[in-house]
Amino acid sequence: MKTFLQIITFLLLLSPILEAQELNWSQTHGLETGLTSCVRIINSELWLGTQSGLYQSSNNGETWQRSDILGYDDHLLDVFQKDDEILMIVKTNKQPNHEFYRSTDNGASWAHHPMWLNSDEHTEIYRANDGKIWILSNYGREARYSEDDGQTWTFTSNLATITEEIVAHDAQSLIKAVGGAQSSTLLSKDYGVTWDTLVHYFSPHAFIEDSLIIIPSEDKQGVELSRDLGASFESKPINNTLYHELEYPIRGTSGNLYVTGWSTFVSSDNGETWQLFGQRPFGIEPFFSPKEMTEINNHLLFCQPSGVYELTNTDFSHKNTGLFAANIKQIKLGANGALMASTYNELSSVFYSEDNGTTWTRITNPTQEHGNKTVNDIEFMGQTAYIATQLNIFKWENDTATNLIEDIFTDLWIDNSIIYATCTAGVIYSSDFGTTWDTLNTPSVGPVSAQGFAIVNGNYLYSSGDSLFFSTDLGATWTSTYKVHFGSFVHIPGTNKVFLYSPSYTWKYSEDNGATWDTYDPIGGWSINFYSNIVGTADALFTVIEDSISTVFVSYDQGDSWDSVTNTNLETNLGTNLAYANGKLYLGTKTSGIWATDASQLVANESVTKFPSLLTVFPNPAKDAVTLNFEQDITGKITISIIDLLGQQLYTRKTKTDGSHLTFELPKLAPNVYFIECRTSSEHFVGKVLVE
Repeated sequence: MKTFLQIITFLLLLSPILEAQELNWSQTHGLETGLTSCVRIINSELWLGTQSGLYQSSNNGETWQRSDILGYDDHLLDVFQKDDEILMIVKTNKQPNHEFYRSTDNGASWAHHPMWLNSDEHTEIYRANDGKIWILSNYGREARYSEDDGQTWTFTSNLATITEEIVAHDAQSLIKAVGGAQSSTLLSKDYGVTWDTLVHYFSPHAFIEDSLIIIPSEDKQGVELSRDLGASFESKPINNTLYHELEYPIRGTSGNLYVTGWSTFVSSDNGETWQLFGQRPFGIEPFFSPKEMTEINNHLLFCQPSGVYELTNTDFSHKNTGLFAANIKQIKLGANGALMASTYNELSSVFYSEDNGTTWTRITNPTQEHGNKTVNDIEFMGQTAYIATQLNIFKWENDTATNLIEDIFTDLWIDNSIIYATCTAGVIYSSDFGTTWDTLNTPSVGPVSAQGFAIVNGNYLYSSGDSLFFSTDLGATWTSTYKVHFGSFVHIPGTNKVFLYSPSYTWKYSEDNGATWDTYDPIGGWSINFYSNIVGTADALFTVIEDSISTVFVSYDQGDSWDSVTNTNLETNLGTNLAYANGKLYLGTKTSGIWATDASQLVANESVTKFPSLLTVFPNPAKDAVTLNFEQDITGKITISIIDLLGQQLYTRKTKTDGSHLTFELPKLAPNVYFIECRTSSEHFVGKVLVE
């Protein structure tokens, strides 16, 4: 923060009040595509539905272009083409919450109508042979059809219940799986009016096309095949040596049939015989539905939360699409501008950039084959990055990933070259860059893992379960300070202020190094759950609101008050995370990758963008008490500070006020001239008093 004397100097000079500068945002080069919903072949092109609109590729996915049919706030759930007609179902941030799109000229022009969907999980749209347009969601448990080309919709509840799900359909029939004691897989030729049993086991995957039905066998070693619409079945073996479930039979554009699992098998004779086509390596996300894969030029393309993947009969590889739909969970800045980012997909991919996001390297966890490695935290020590995951801590140094220790880790903290990590045992620490680890003495809270750890001006802060503790003697003794539902800490360097974020509950903050805590909601009027992280220094803090269009806020008073920063060219939504260092500000989003801006000029001009109002003090000179006269009525919480001529804060107290006057008793002060500063969540006042 600028010193108090600088503020007074500007007051005396009567500098003009300037508007807060705009931040000129730009997208960094995309990591990998994220939050994809479907990939289809439309008009001989690849159409990729994402949560930030529609992307198209005319070169088999080598490069992508964003279509202007949909906006950045439009989540394309599914697209369907039959002859010259194209149908799309889109989730929006408007009311009603979805939009139906229809084109009858191959996408040259579109008509669209708003509509409601209660659930958009696993949503598909298509036109049946009877002329109805169907939208199935939540695995068919929610179904709607339209008989007037999407202008009005009728809800039907006779397709699937909570124990059932639609697993396949074509233009004339449906297949659903029934769970429970009487597991079976059923066929309806009249869209849910009547059902016939196909096989007496639950199959969550099936394929139907005219009279052809394919259902993976119950023993996972083949498929059941019918050519007479389910009247009879034959078992067709598949040499599934991995013995994993076979999923999602699909028909490729070449006419081949494919069935996927950890291994993918292909049939060129309509399901009579099957050969191994390729195998996806362990560590790649599972496939979710047939609409997320397609065949082109005898290759299979899969759209996944961490990218677009390609499977051939010799290789399974990731295709660097260059899309801006990366689903960013966390960004961290290291030395010399190094960037590291993690994503929200099933395996929490980690990426590294040394050129401000122009190019990225995907980092492989050294123990990835052991299973899910959800990334929980990233911290830099110099140019070395330490990554805490659900099952280990590893470091990234000199383009090499090295496993350090295995456990369930949630939070990292680095202080004077010592690494602290929270895990099932409490807090562990390493003084030799992760080679060896010791256990810190922390309170026992039963079977609950530690959640957060911080060091604030020598105090140790520690959260676990619903308990929060602090220690003033390097962990020798601990004092319970607050009940909180887990959380991690943010400390403003050079101050005693620390914030505690409890996911899905609330922000808290402390001004006494963690001894006491208050609820924190300085912006006001927003759901507290929409605050992202807080980054910055004592000079300037930044946070972001995860609203429909990400709103970035700046604070010049260490978080006491915040101002919105104009974001005229920030065309993105759902901002999730900020990183800040040396004037460079990065915003990670769930839908459009990472955005960057130079905030150094904004910070430099803080003194003229935030301008205190004059405060009248009476009596003046004063001895015991004073009355403060504001230029306007003030209601709510107010912080009063007394500062000497050297800019040192001698006294502070918080109280409430309601009106344009406030009287309070002065502390014991030596005779001299002092400044009185008053702050609310939105106002800043400064006055002067002579104490006799």
